[in-house]
Amino acid sequence: MSWFGSAKPGGDSDFCGRQRITWSDFLQNSVPFYVMSKLFQLIPALFLAASVTGCASSQDYFADRGRDAADIVTVTVGKGVGVKARIGPFGLGLCINEDVAGLKSGQIFTANDHHDSDGELHLLLIGGESTELASLRNKDYWAFYLLGIPMPGTPFPFAPENKYPPYYFTQFDVAVGLGFTAKLGFNPGELLDFLLGWFGIDIYRDDMEARREEEKPSRP
Repeated sequence: MSWFGSAKPGGDSDFCGRQRITWSDFLQNSVPFYVMSKLFQLIPALFLAASVTGCASSQDYFADRGRDAADIVTVTVGKGVGVKARIGPFGLGLCINEDVAGLKSGQIFTANDHHDSDGELHLLLIGGESTELASLRNKDYWAFYLLGIPMPGTPFPFAPENKYPPYYFTQFDVAVGLGFTAKLGFNPGELLDFLLGWFGIDIYRDDMEARREEEKPSRP
């Protein structure tokens, strides 16, 4: 198995006697294909975990799993100009961008319900970004960068206090545009939170239904 695949024994050869690699060989012997096949093999175990975690109802349990799955990726469109990249908590770029619609922080939003504070401003060595989406799940944040590094405070007198929830530190994304902007992101920490969630482990404390059950007053 390799990143680039390998030819099957006895396959077609070129005029130099080298075996030809077909797309089928490439896909079946690649690392991504191997990883995906292993994930599909985990599905029965995940459903078994769902039955033994002691959740109040399957509907609530799977609602949390769906939200966790949506947390893994970011796909948004917006308005602005420039380019920026974020690697974990570190952000750098030269851009101004306002996210208008898409999937972010586990929530699908449109131009009718987005917040003006969902976006970023980066001026090379200084910048900031924020979102107020999914605040009930502790997904909202306010960040100020200096030399690409998030700072505990902000020099702006009217800005809210900086907030860095746990998932913020494992987010990777890039935004680019000229009038119309696009942002793509991936969060490996949220992927881990999604997988562990099937076994009742909520490392980012963002399972709403599970928290509601915990906060219910106990019966005498």
